Amino acid sequence: MPVDVETAKKFIGEWRVQVSETMGADEMGRAMGFPPIMIDMFKRLEYSLSFTLEGQVVRVAFKFNNQLAPSGSITVGSGEKLDYPSPDGGIVKVIMNIEDGIVTDVHEDSEKGLSWTTARSVDGDVMTAVTTCRNETMRQTFKRE
Repeated sequence: MPVDVETAKKFIGEWRVQVSETMGADEMGRAMGFPPIMIDMFKRLEYSLSFTLEGQVVRVAFKFNNQLAPSGSITVGSGEKLDYPSPDGGIVKVIMNIEDGIVTDVHEDSEKGLSWTTARSVDGDVMTAVTTCRNETMRQTFKRE
């Protein structure tokens, strides 16, 4: 699926999660089946995302500032399921779409029979990410650096 370039331009740059503004991390951790110690690490997870536009595709790099998950990047625009690190350190499949002002990623963990969706929107230098899994919702705020 081709990338909506006008939407992609709104996301270009480096974004850092504002951990103190995260809401619903405990509930999300439980929905994902994390044990209590992992939930504690998950809700304090500091990371950044970097979006770059390369022609008709977008590269999304992710950098985690702890041992929970590996850093890396994916390329959006192929419509394929791509490998992505899950919050518990495993690898899940993700399809990311960029259209109509929103970046949506759908994650599937076939080993756990689990899926979750994150919808990201931008207002100026603030990005909001709303993740839903098993009827639980987590809201994260990112600031452009």
